[in-house]
Amino acid sequence: MIMRNSLKLLAGCVAMFVGRASTTVTAAEDRYIRVDADYFAQTLVAHVISVYPEIITFSIHAIPRGAKERAVIASSFGKIGRVDAGDTLKVFETNEPKIWDLRETAREGKLECVVPLWAKSGEPIGVLGFAFKYKAGDDSAEFLRKAIRIRDELREKIVDVDDLFKPER
Repeated sequence: MIMRNSLKLLAGCVAMFVGRASTTVTAAEDRYIRVDADYFAQTLVAHVISVYPEIITFSIHAIPRGAKERAVIASSFGKIGRVDAGDTLKVFETNEPKIWDLRETAREGKLECVVPLWAKSGEPIGVLGFAFKYKAGDDSAEFLRKAIRIRDELREKIVDVDDLFKPER
């Protein structure tokens, strides 16, 4: 069983690196759907990671074309196509940002937060996931403010959800 799950995970990773996430790969409790990986959302991820060195990881979550579930559509850490669940899904549903409890993530030297993503029109289209470099004494509220500033910067570049899936610019 462990070997079969390892092979499924490996197949999903290989598929992701050739530009496609596998359809329904199960690794631990994660579920994946197929997502093409060569579009504007990935360009936005590359931009954010290159401009903000304090960000460890960054991801964009939305409903891919032809899918019914929200998933990671672009990221700095892979896992393209991983279906959203739990707190990430709740951020989209409530339109309220979330900072993870520092006791859960600070020991790893990072602070994680998720903020809603809106198109230029104000239409909710997804969420953005951030992991910032963190050290004891840092103000967690400042990380959330920075995530919101970055979200607002990206919002000006996104006309609607379809923009995220257009060819890279």
